[in-house]
Amino acid sequence: PPISVARVPQSRAPGATTAAMSSAYAPAVAPREIPGRGVGLIATRDIAAGECVLRERAIVCGTSVAFRDSACARCLAFTAPDGAPLFTCATCGLAKLCGGDTCAWSGMPHGKVACHAEDLAKGLPPPDVERLRFLAACADLRGENSEASVAKLHAVEALCPAVGPNGENVGGRELDAARRLHPLLETAVARALAGSQIAPIADADAFDATRRAVAGSVFDAARLLAKETKNAFGAMAPRDVQSGERRVRGGALYDLASRVNHDCFPNVARFDNFDGALEKDAFVLNRADENVARDGVARKSLAPDELRLIALDRIPAGAEVIMSYLPVTEPLARRRRRLRHTFEFECSCQRCRVEMRWAREDGDRVGDVDEETDVAGGRCFSSSSGASDSFMETLTNAMDDEDDERMAALSPEELERRSDRVTPEYAVWFMRNVCPVTDCGGTLAPPNATATHMTCNACGFKRTDDAFYAQLRGEEV
Repeated sequence: PPISVARVPQSRAPGATTAAMSSAYAPAVAPREIPGRGVGLIATRDIAAGECVLRERAIVCGTSVAFRDSACARCLAFTAPDGAPLFTCATCGLAKLCGGDTCAWSGMPHGKVACHAEDLAKGLPPPDVERLRFLAACADLRGENSEASVAKLHAVEALCPAVGPNGENVGGRELDAARRLHPLLETAVARALAGSQIAPIADADAFDATRRAVAGSVFDAARLLAKETKNAFGAMAPRDVQSGERRVRGGALYDLASRVNHDCFPNVARFDNFDGALEKDAFVLNRADENVARDGVARKSLAPDELRLIALDRIPAGAEVIMSYLPVTEPLARRRRRLRHTFEFECSCQRCRVEMRWAREDGDRVGDVDEETDVAGGRCFSSSSGASDSFMETLTNAMDDEDDERMAALSPEELERRSDRVTPEYAVWFMRNVCPVTDCGGTLAPPNATATHMTCNACGFKRTDDAFYAQLRGEEV
């Protein structure tokens, strides 16, 4: 049964819309089982550079701890559609929404379980706050029990990893977190159910059965957390004015985009719309975009949680669509550590194999787990071992700092020697696809199939093709 009493949410934001979530646009890709890599996306025809490979909206979003008071709990927007400030959820008085009582882009209110979970999360470590928000969002989908909510929950459940009946492929970190958080989730569900009753609870057994069904078991929570850990996209916020660092405003899960596998030499770049990037530049000229009027002028109707994957170069039919889960500028050891800790796989792509050979020649770290075990004094160091979030973060940060110091101490002669062994193909890929803006780390891609420039997916920097060819010729740009 639905948790909430039927009502019509009031949208108070001027110009706000409650349009239903659009279906995914994926004209040339299909999910396929890929040996050793789970389900990925395969090109069903040749895809041109700049072509929109995939466009879809999020299944579920959640704000990070630092941005609860400044981002919509449903779509992560910083303002209402007309630029007005966000509204505070009338139920919990904590979360923010961009359309009054609802999210303007989905028409959905802050979930009742999510409201109570927000209050119960006070005092938890930030990672657990964000995990509880995700579990509460899934419980609200169960409680809503509509065709749309059931489809969303099934989409989340269909993501990797494939969890066995005895918890196979659920890491110790997720299982420990589920055990900690499940009692709070059950309490949030019970409060949501009790608050939705028009009359006093008459059948305590039926109420308890509904509470258990909506909250799910500890095993259900661990399974969902494993899927969120391996598949959620970090939604970035603009750089902090004082520190200059980019921050994560929240996370989002997608039906198809979350299935795209990783490679350190990707063939697509991910473009988000949380800050309206897709309303700008030449993305509006992509004729596959149904939000473009015949005169080529963009309509202001792209949801903040819309994601697009744009082909960096031609992708032949039958090739796997691959993206980088991290900035492509991340050095070898750091990115392999982060991939293992977050997504629980050892990257051995072509780029990693080449750079691992170079690192071993130079006596540098390669990001293997044995290196971390040595630094940790023999302690097993992995998410599957149940190592605490703080322990993992502290040790990896220390190793990152050590690696940075080692690189900073290299002489100009040593840097030149290392540069000389880089192949032309390798160097040209980075020149073409890596944003040149200092400390950006973004990826350049053509915004449509006929564009004569590339756009950065992080900072919006634009570089014309003529400027790139001049750079290849060694000319000043």
